[in-house]
Parts: sequence; C-alpha cells; structure tokens
Amino acid sequence: DFYCFFSDVKNFNDPMEGHFELEWYGDSILWRNFFRHYVMCLGDFYLQASFIKGNCKMSADFIDIDIYDKSLLTSLYTDLLNRTINKLFKNTKKTVKI
Repeated sequence: DFYCFFSDVKNFNDPMEGHFELEWYGDSILWRNFFRHYVMCLGDFYLQASFIKGNCKMSADFIDIDIYDKSLLTSLYTDLLNRTINKLFKNTKKTVKI
C-alpha cells in the first residue's frame, strides 16, 4: 500500500517549510479593477444576505465571482456601486464608471 502523510507545520524539520511569502505587483489599472470587482462581489453577497430569511446560513458558496457590469440589474444598484467605488478611490485623480 502507498500513502501520503501530511504533517502539521509545527512538525516540519526545515525551518523554511511552511514559510510563505506573497508578493503582489501590478499597476494602478490592475488594482483599480481588482477592488472594483471586489466591491461588486461584496455588494452582491450583501444583497443575497438581505433577501434570505433566517433559515439559511450564508457561506462562501454564496459568493458569485462571475459578476460583470452588464449583470447589474438596476440603475440604482449601478449608482450605488459607482459611488462606493469612487469613495474608495477618492484620493486618486480618476473616477471609475461601471
């Protein structure tokens, strides 16, 4: 029989095992679009949570990451997202339009 054993990080014998370094690079366009999409996903999750009656527990499965500008249902929702995103980037020179 063959098997794989995955030890806890505290039992590793190499001090660098389990050490993770993440570096994020990108220009302002990448970060602006990243946070714009994040706000759209967060807004959608909030709307889903507000419509659910107390019988359902919200989980990561409810987060819809396939949200695009054209999937926004109403102009009120689009305006709310535009205002939220522009407040997020209020220290930058450009405004974002969805």
